[in-house]
Amino acid sequence: RANGARAGAVYTNQCGQAGFVTLRMPFCQARENIVFKHKFIKACFVKMDNIIRQDAASRLYLTDNLEGLMTKVLVTGATGFIGLHCIAQLLAQDYEVVGTIRSVSRKDEVVEAMSKAGLSTDKLSLVEADLTKDAGWDDAVKGCEYVLHVASPFIVGMPKHEDELIVPAVGGVERVLQAAIRAGVKRTVLTSSCAAIDKTHDGKTHYTEADWTDAEHPKTPPYNKSKTLAE
Repeated sequence: RANGARAGAVYTNQCGQAGFVTLRMPFCQARENIVFKHKFIKACFVKMDNIIRQDAASRLYLTDNLEGLMTKVLVTGATGFIGLHCIAQLLAQDYEVVGTIRSVSRKDEVVEAMSKAGLSTDKLSLVEADLTKDAGWDDAVKGCEYVLHVASPFIVGMPKHEDELIVPAVGGVERVLQAAIRAGVKRTVLTSSCAAIDKTHDGKTHYTEADWTDAEHPKTPPYNKSKTLAE
């Protein structure tokens, strides 16, 4: 019996008898009368039961820190308005979250925002990754099952050159997708914008997913171009 031991402890059945592993969880009482308030806890016990039933004489191992039971999600653009809301909802639903920031100096912004929302940051990690650079993306997506690519450059007003928005938007999508493919991510969600459909310059007032902003039109703003080309 490994009772109250750290999650990385190893229990070996020396006598060849069936072993029992008890996890001390704050939301359950007796094993036969468990109230699962979090799907994570339920997953723990389902996995433990499967291990026990495989072979009564086998060794039972607790995976280090219960890795593999908790779904990890990468959220790019952690300091942005949408990125912060995505992280908050994921943490509230007991996901493990990795957020990307352009500079570690902005880490406190994210932590403070989660604290104000009444959320624990125990399952939140923040890593540095830039949309214009290759470094950091493979490490950021490592172990993640899902990716929410929210990051995209935006400024108030007009940039000095449209490439200030287009280059990081397009290059960022390519870097994130390539890293996600290499890591075997199950699904990547790209946050687009109405900016990618509402500059058709043909007099339309109603748009559908079949419409695209004309990125070649001289009157199309740089931000609209960046979101269109990125998608």
